[in-house]
Amino acid sequence: MVNLAAEGTGLAFVVFTEAILKFPFPPVWSILFFLMLLSLGLGSMFGTLEGVITSLNDSHLITVTKPVLTGVLCASACLIGLLFCTRAGQYWVALFDSFAGSYALMCVAFFEVIAVVYVYGYRRFSRDIEFMTGSSPGQYWLITWRFVAPIIMAVLFTCSVVQCFSKATTYYAYSKETTKQTETEYPIWAMFIALLMVLLAILPTFSVWFLRYFKIWKLEADIPAVRNFLRICHKGSRI
Repeated sequence: MVNLAAEGTGLAFVVFTEAILKFPFPPVWSILFFLMLLSLGLGSMFGTLEGVITSLNDSHLITVTKPVLTGVLCASACLIGLLFCTRAGQYWVALFDSFAGSYALMCVAFFEVIAVVYVYGYRRFSRDIEFMTGSSPGQYWLITWRFVAPIIMAVLFTCSVVQCFSKATTYYAYSKETTKQTETEYPIWAMFIALLMVLLAILPTFSVWFLRYFKIWKLEADIPAVRNFLRICHKGSRI
């Protein structure tokens, strides 16, 4: 069982637990270990939630107060998290772990680099950094932003997609007949859910571009007074 659980959640709740039993005073080490996991999870969620809340507040799309917004987001995340507490929760974790943070993350990071370097402009971005920090980025960073990072992310994304379609995507499921975990292919409906997760993470990037390009969604920067202020700040960054 230890060999089969050497990755994912089994690494923390099976392998490490088995290893702690070999320590002197195992109850003490068990308490410390699981308190560490609890604090690690809470600390990660604080940073993630703060990023979402700050973005929503700065966009002025949400008019409710910050405590109310925080409560709504936490309650929504709790309801979604109940899915992982069901009898099939381990399989949902495997599905999310395989698709939610891989393809979408690489795609968003790629277009983020393209937007900053080739749309906003790497020279303008360098002047902004110099204006804020007092020092201009060197040639290493300019070459990395313009060529190295986009090429590496494009290659990684292409290889991931090719690997996904070249062979069946599988997961490990418990078999009653053999009482062991067997490698099982994802059903069609599960792949549709995986595709939906990827699209939900990617679509906001293209949706905002579409709304801004056709001037359907206007921001404060579109107001003449604010636009003049930003132009003055930009001229100051060239000095």
